Amino acid sequence: MIKKLGNSGFTIVELLIAITVSVVLMIAVMGFMANEIDTSTVQSAKANLLSQAENGLNRVNTDIRLSSNADTNNRWPDNYAPVAGNTYSWASNATTLILATAAQDSHGNILWQDSAEYIPYKNNLIYFVQNGTLYKRTLAAQVTGNAVTNSCPAKYATATCPADEIILSNVSSFSVSYLDGNGNAVIPTNSRSVVLQVSLASTSFGQPVKATYTTQMVYRDD
Repeated sequence: MIKKLGNSGFTIVELLIAITVSVVLMIAVMGFMANEIDTSTVQSAKANLLSQAENGLNRVNTDIRLSSNADTNNRWPDNYAPVAGNTYSWASNATTLILATAAQDSHGNILWQDSAEYIPYKNNLIYFVQNGTLYKRTLAAQVTGNAVTNSCPAKYATATCPADEIILSNVSSFSVSYLDGNGNAVIPTNSRSVVLQVSLASTSFGQPVKATYTTQMVYRDD
């Protein structure tokens, strides 16, 4: 005969059943909460990647807006160009962007190559991806008074040649498209605007997280 715990209490069997049900419910609730936390964290990580991608490309867009055009190849020699022995081997293409930006002195005055024709000396700003990182390399116009200097790969950086600027990390893909004024694809030197797309990838709670951002910017008039 099963004994009561009290005159108005539960039997031991009823108490065990109640405890078991409570434990099952707690496990279910905790599992749901853990799943919600994982989902929220992954979404937060994705939003963070998207924000990084947007901020990074906006920095590139600022340089595009201040540039007159894209160069086919770098106009100034680079000892660290991609092809060994060829200091002019940078090329604007589907994954690399070479901008030509007016050289200025420390007071912001444009340094003219031909003042009568309003043709300035131009620096090169090169955007490229290496080992999942989007870099910006500067090749300064070789003219007295230029306020900018060349940059170099980090392992070769010196006081006179600072390290290339890191624009974005965790880059899984980076693409560049060159368009004319009507939105048609053209060669880099004929473009009036540039479309950039970058994808960033990482992991959160063991799950892959990816974000892609696309933007377009028009060059200023030369």
